[in-house]
Amino acid sequence: MDTKYVVPTRRGLGSRKTLIILAVLCTLIFWMAGSRRVAPLKDIAGKFEGLNNDAAPKTPLVGETPKKPEAGAATTAKPSAAPAKSTPIQSLRKKKHFWGVPETPDHLRGEGVRNRTQIGIERASLVMLVRNREQKDALMAMKDIEERFNQFYRYPWTFLNDEELTEDFKLQTSRIASGEVQYGLIPFEHWSIPDSIDEEKFRQKLKEFEEKKIIYGGSESYRHMCRYNSGFFWRSELLEDFDWYWRVEPGTGFYCDQLYDPFTFMRENNKRYSFVMTLLEFRSTIETLWSTTQEFAKLHPEHIHDDNSVEFIVEGYSGKDSLFKKDFNNCHFWSNFEIADLNLWRSKEYQDYFDFLDSKGGFFYERWGDAPVHSIAASLFLSKDQIHFWHDMGYKHPPYGRCPTDDANHDNVRCMCPFDKANSFDFDNYSCQKRWWKFHGQDDKGQPIPQYKIPYM
Repeated sequence: MDTKYVVPTRRGLGSRKTLIILAVLCTLIFWMAGSRRVAPLKDIAGKFEGLNNDAAPKTPLVGETPKKPEAGAATTAKPSAAPAKSTPIQSLRKKKHFWGVPETPDHLRGEGVRNRTQIGIERASLVMLVRNREQKDALMAMKDIEERFNQFYRYPWTFLNDEELTEDFKLQTSRIASGEVQYGLIPFEHWSIPDSIDEEKFRQKLKEFEEKKIIYGGSESYRHMCRYNSGFFWRSELLEDFDWYWRVEPGTGFYCDQLYDPFTFMRENNKRYSFVMTLLEFRSTIETLWSTTQEFAKLHPEHIHDDNSVEFIVEGYSGKDSLFKKDFNNCHFWSNFEIADLNLWRSKEYQDYFDFLDSKGGFFYERWGDAPVHSIAASLFLSKDQIHFWHDMGYKHPPYGRCPTDDANHDNVRCMCPFDKANSFDFDNYSCQKRWWKFHGQDDKGQPIPQYKIPYM
């Protein structure tokens, strides 16, 4: 069903009260039925002790005639070795629960049994590349996403790091996550200087970039991160079973209730890449990226989509032939937030492109970022209608933030951005958002908003 892209409102107060009353009544009915069926437990060894005691005599069910012991049979249980002491979490996991609700209040701290069964229908994961020292920032970003969206869908979280994540990091993130969690160690070959790089030349370039005060110019780890996000994260074995991902960065903010599934939205509307902010790249970090891209396009013209988005990133673009005569305008999608199809990066077009870029050494000799690499690739290889701008999402990655500018999203408090909506980055001189709107036939305020299928719950 084609529905105008409007802001869904929350359920009315009356309907919420009705649902709460029904839930309470159902719980009471099941509790009463269970109390008639099973005798109460008399011996609880403590807050975190297990409830099973196979050695104890079993109490007969209500209405059941107790069985007499056979002649010669022992009437007492044979002593057994003391069971191994279990941790509080292990003990709690043994306890049965009702609709995913644990039997102790420790669930409020993330301990104990909880129902992590996925509710969302897509093969998707939230993905975070994170270091142990960013734990607090990671938890803050997770909390926003969980409260605004994922607690209603329980999509899994995937955490990646070039070092082993600490047990405390795993404990704290698993407490916040509503769905399953998995932790991956990045292979050494994906986070190291390849043999094709002249290390002496690379060290000299680091020094030059630092002297020129180019942002992250003297950082080796930043280059590893950009190369990893460009060419390797989607190869992680932890993501093999997924088709979609939502990239979440530590320390970012998400400010609007997400009342529909963005993964389902992407699939149903044939979208493959999406963004919330677009801005200019520092040219000093990508001096030869565009000329290298032009070289690739000459070798593989079959990879360039006929209905592409090159006009957005190239001034005066008028067809494939002009691709080799015009320059990159530095506009790119800010990739610290992206919801996208993993199969885009797994495609032959993109893998050929990344391998060609990687062979030129620009990730190390310059400071090519994954944001311009992803942006150029999506603009070249996808139809322009397969790239989506989330106009109804509020987001911040320091120092920039954007928020929906219409009144409805704020009047019904779906969005609560910590800055005035008039200061949304969409209208900043450093933003390329107006250019994106113009490319899609919209005005300087993004009107009219296109119509899409909205997968309301």
